Amino acid sequence: MVYNIFMEDIKKRLLHDAGGGAGIVMTLVVVLLFGVLGIWLALTDEESSTWWILSVIFIAIAAYCVYKLATPQKNKIFRKYESVDKVAAMINELLSSEKIYEDKYLMISDKYIMSMKDSTTIRKLSDILAAYPYTQSYNFVPVAGGLRLVDKWGDIISIPSGISTAKARDVMERIAPICPKIALGYNAATLKYIKDNKIKLSKG
Repeated sequence: MVYNIFMEDIKKRLLHDAGGGAGIVMTLVVVLLFGVLGIWLALTDEESSTWWILSVIFIAIAAYCVYKLATPQKNKIFRKYESVDKVAAMINELLSSEKIYEDKYLMISDKYIMSMKDSTTIRKLSDILAAYPYTQSYNFVPVAGGLRLVDKWGDIISIPSGISTAKARDVMERIAPICPKIALGYNAATLKYIKDNKIKLSKG
């Protein structure tokens, strides 16, 4: 009984994240406001063609947000691992297993890796092609950094860990012994390895 309740909680969180979570709700509100503003300006401005074009763009983005929120089960993670139930079981196994690394950003066992901010980022370590640190800069000043993973379908998962990339390098050192097939570091050899080994995701 307790296990079933726990699994239901995992699935609820998973579907919430798959739909885009709070971020996509905020995006929806913002684009709707701009869309309404654009329509109002288009109706009151004699040279309104630009406002009509912008309004259509905002409404299209809003429609996409609504679609994402309404169809979380269409998230690619469920095509990669077959179903909501199977992905939830993976998360449960990760949560209940011994960890080789865990902090407020990231959790890793000997089988799985997942960002703590988004449960749809869970991947089997055997499905990761590459891992490398990244930094984001503003006016040449580093403002964010973390770890990037590339899965076997070619999708990139960014896991922020503050400004320093030291944690990302620590994670890479920890997974290297158990995942010798993962290319570590961002260089020409890594890019070629990804290109040569990634597969196409079935449409399902």
